[in-house]
Amino acid sequence: MRKKIDGCVRCGNLMIIDEVISNLECPLSKNGKHQWRRNRTLSFQQHNRFQRITNEELCSDCGAIQVREFSLDIPYNPHPRE
Repeated sequence: MRKKIDGCVRCGNLMIIDEVISNLECPLSKNGKHQWRRNRTLSFQQHNRFQRITNEELCSDCGAIQVREFSLDIPYNPHPRE
């Protein structure tokens, strides 16, 4: 169990809530969620109209690792090189 102080900005009421640590995603962080940051790039593929990137992300609080894959669209270039 850990205590969390929650408050309303408008009326100023404060509530103290008991949270169960086993229900949290990351018990070491302040808000209970993992704080992901990019550790390294595993793969990068350049295609004609998009990029496919695979990154390894690390939680700075608990040290958990996840692999995230995503693609980025390359916008239309009205002035291509000749």
